[in-house]
Amino acid sequence: GNFPGPLPVVYCGGGATPDELLDCGVAGVLVSANGGQELLSVDQLSEDSQFLSACTNALQAGIQPVPEIVIADATAKSWGDDDMLKLFETLQTCLGNQPAAILITINPESDEQQEVSLPSVPKSLTKQLPILGSVRVTAGENRMGPETARFKKAGFTGTIMRSDCVPGFRLNPDLDLVGQFWSACIADLKSTKSKSFEFRTRNYLESNTALEWAKYQKNVLDSGALGEQNMSVGMTDLDADNGDFKGF
Repeated sequence: GNFPGPLPVVYCGGGATPDELLDCGVAGVLVSANGGQELLSVDQLSEDSQFLSACTNALQAGIQPVPEIVIADATAKSWGDDDMLKLFETLQTCLGNQPAAILITINPESDEQQEVSLPSVPKSLTKQLPILGSVRVTAGENRMGPETARFKKAGFTGTIMRSDCVPGFRLNPDLDLVGQFWSACIADLKSTKSKSFEFRTRNYLESNTALEWAKYQKNVLDSGALGEQNMSVGMTDLDADNGDFKGF
């Protein structure tokens, strides 16, 4: 559509060489430090040969590596401005270049934990490069907006919406519906509201992607495929015909 450009495509996955990605038009590749496992210390980066090699190979092919740093909730809770600056300086030294961006992914202490702790990001760092955070809350009941707002308050430049945000995605991914879901998100992200990390979808139109997705989500919940669900997650109170809506 008319999504503002340029729009760089960043590859997240494995099994593809930098040259293959370059042929596909990819501008960047997500490279997880420590094999995607939780980083206990920033000092581990200089000893992570697999991570450093993947970043070097990407750079040599003309693709920007985007380091993903996975940390535990307890680590995020203890990190402050100095720790984030040390992370940046260590990455810059190890890679020999300033990374295009840094993605911070925080693992919760348990599956029941609703909100992960966030490290503070100094403004002096975000002036040099984007510091992004992974958002993994399931869409619905207006959860995604407040979650991204928390990252902004902590000083993050932006957020990456991971596949965890799509209800039922890992059980039975339907690429058509997933595409429609993110299209609905992007439609609102294009507005000025996205600058303050707030976006909602209106599902009062007769034929609307978000409404169809809401119906699909309710069908999945009612089928029991996701196990026992909290009643607040359902869509039974919506009167879409009269203009009711809920945010992502």
